[in-house]
Amino acid sequence: PAPMRVATVSMGYADGFLRSRGPGNAFSHRGRRLPILGKVSMDMVVIDYTAAPDLAAGDWLDVPWNIADAAQQSGLSPYEMLTVIGGRLRRN
Repeated sequence: PAPMRVATVSMGYADGFLRSRGPGNAFSHRGRRLPILGKVSMDMVVIDYTAAPDLAAGDWLDVPWNIADAAQQSGLSPYEMLTVIGGRLRRN
């Protein structure tokens, strides 16, 4: 509905970020919500980063992730959600 700034995030369903986590979900950067645009592909996700104009290439994003909610959304069990997390992701 309005101009926006978009960015490509190097993360996709090959990393365990399942396709069901598409529109309606978001990443965050310093507490600012960055909505996902379109579908999650194998190795990338496109986000609207209008709310974070200081975001730069190479910056880390947070993935707000409640395992119970993600499991319910995807139709998997919480255990299955943990087993699909790829090796390229950093866990905190």
